[in-house]
Amino acid sequence: MYKVTSNNKTLEFDKPITLEDLAFNHFKYKDVVSASIDGRLFDLSDSVEQSCSLNFLKI
Repeated sequence: MYKVTSNNKTLEFDKPITLEDLAFNHFKYKDVVSASIDGRLFDLSDSVEQSCSLNFLKI
């Protein structure tokens, strides 16, 4: 099990999840184009597989 934190909200997952699924279904963002995970830029098609802190980048 791992934790994903964004904007003071922490979610727990037990299997990989795409950034797109996180942004649109779990955090309810609509205008996200990519994400920064622990300071590195990632595409929304990338998956999160371990605990991290992320920021979604909006248009």
